[in-house]
Amino acid sequence: MKVAVVHNAPVKGKPDSEDVLAEVELVTSSLKGIGHEFGVFPLNGGNGLSASEAVFHLFINLRKFSPDVVFNLIEEGNIADYPVLFEHFDYSFTGSGYEAMLTTTNKVLSKLLMGSFGIPTPHYQVYRGVREKLRVPPPWIIKPAMEDASVGIGDQSIFDEEKDLQAALPEYHIKHGGQPVIIEQFVDGR
Repeated sequence: MKVAVVHNAPVKGKPDSEDVLAEVELVTSSLKGIGHEFGVFPLNGGNGLSASEAVFHLFINLRKFSPDVVFNLIEEGNIADYPVLFEHFDYSFTGSGYEAMLTTTNKVLSKLLMGSFGIPTPHYQVYRGVREKLRVPPPWIIKPAMEDASVGIGDQSIFDEEKDLQAALPEYHIKHGGQPVIIEQFVDGR
């Protein structure tokens, strides 16, 4: 089987970005160990290419390689864009498809869908740049609503005091591109 291992170019000095190289090594050594042919295709806009030029070059190179399957390790940027492109160009690929990626990247939509199926989630409200009366019981955690996984979430995202939370919201909102921010009741542990 011919496998294209596709990954984002790591951002130097960002361990959560640089770890993709360890993932690429693990995948390629496993593929080699079981006898599959593979090629590694970094999505690299850092070589003087714009993001759209980098995507264009990626798909030109995939067409030349003609893989049976794409092993998708892209974890940064608009990650839902890649499954829709893989689907459009009729590549089989690992991971979730476009619809699942789009749905789960939108944390508000995900919470609404889970609630409609009776799946409990912590109480929340959405901050869109306008201060409102807080309806969520403390303690709180804030999260960018449109980021993948835990992007933008850290120890500094947890608040016990309402005044501290209210003071942090405007800057956090701007820092994350003006996207909605989820204020959620913090639940300790996994």
